[in-house]
Amino acid sequence: MDSLKELAAEQIGSDNAFLGKRRFSIDKESHTIFYDLRPTPLNFVLSETDPEAMPLEALIRVAALRRDFAATIPNEKFWPVSLNDIQQTVERCAPISQVEADEQCVKILDEQFGALKQLITTYAAVHGLRLIEPPQARGSVVAYRVRVKIDPPRARLRVMTLLEYKKYEYFKTPPGQYQWSDLLDSETDMIGWYHYRAEWPTELNGPEEGNIEIKKSGTLTFRPTQK
Repeated sequence: MDSLKELAAEQIGSDNAFLGKRRFSIDKESHTIFYDLRPTPLNFVLSETDPEAMPLEALIRVAALRRDFAATIPNEKFWPVSLNDIQQTVERCAPISQVEADEQCVKILDEQFGALKQLITTYAAVHGLRLIEPPQARGSVVAYRVRVKIDPPRARLRVMTLLEYKKYEYFKTPPGQYQWSDLLDSETDMIGWYHYRAEWPTELNGPEEGNIEIKKSGTLTFRPTQK
């Protein structure tokens, strides 16, 4: 749990465009209040099958909200209590791997975030602020359509979210146990930061690893490093 909290805090500090995006703000000039309590799809955080995906995603949301509340309404009492309750639920759920128990934890978290939404709504009403929900508030994250090009087509290209790669490093997981996803010469949906490994043959200077950020649709081209 301590490692997951560190990962969440690090993600908030390094990524303010996607996982660490702003989730609460107040515009005094327009008298509006903005909030975004939606969960991020687990496959954009870690692997969907990773038992740490659900607790880590919730911890990232809590960390982002705590940052934004502290910067905007630091003296209000409702949000620290609410976020502490959510974090305690995550801590209780983190060791659980059974499907039924996970579903119960998700239900509790949804209820707690729903209660936080009501508190935000009440705060807005008391202070005469108009609520602004995020675009597509009832939908999921929309990823970017990316065409993958391997030039020349002689490498096995594998990726994982950068957060998953960091988790493996935090937990000192042997590289042979890393869970990669293969990228082929085709189109795929991606968003945010990824860690990649391009396994070029020796005559093309061998394997190469690095990080990439996907911020728009387009073509992602991989070529061997020139030495």
